[in-house]
Amino acid sequence: MGSAALPSSITTKASSRDDDAAAIQVLARQLDLTLVWSTTGTVRFAGPEGACIAMLGMEPTAIVAGTISRLKHPDDRLDFEEALNRVLRLQRSHDLTLEDQTIAVRLLTASGLPLYCEGRGQAWDLRDDPSNAEFVYVFRPVTGGTRGDLGGGHRELGPLARDAITAS
Repeated sequence: MGSAALPSSITTKASSRDDDAAAIQVLARQLDLTLVWSTTGTVRFAGPEGACIAMLGMEPTAIVAGTISRLKHPDDRLDFEEALNRVLRLQRSHDLTLEDQTIAVRLLTASGLPLYCEGRGQAWDLRDDPSNAEFVYVFRPVTGGTRGDLGGGHRELGPLARDAITAS
C-alpha cells in the first residue's frame, strides 16, 4: 500500500510548477510525517506510508479517513487551534516567519499513546475565502517526551523536510 493520493487542489497547484516531480520525490523519501487538512479538520493527505506507520502506527488510508482532531491530544486542542489561526492571520498579512510556522503538539498513535511532535508548515489559500484553506504540515517527533520539550528552543528540520515545506 502507498500513501493516500494527493488531493486535486495540491496536484493542480504542484503541476503548475516546473519542479513538481522533484517535490513529490522529496515527499516520498522523507521520514517525517506530512499531513494536509482542511479548515473543517478533514485530513486530505497523510504520507509517506513509512512515516505514518513508524510514527503513528497507522496506514495513510486510516489517517485520511478521519479528522485532525482525532490525531491530536485533546489537551492540545486550544493551543493547536490558536497556533493555526495565528498562521492564517500572519500568512495573509505576509508577516509569517519560520518560527511562526512551527507548532508543538502531541499526536496520538494507533494505541492511544501521545507522541510529542514539532510541526512546520503553512496554510494554502485555495481561494480568497478563509474557509477554503488547507494546512500543510510536516511533523517530526521530539525526543524526551515531556511537555517542556515542546516549549523549548526551535530546532531546524532536516533538509528533506525543509525542502518539502519550502518548495512552493
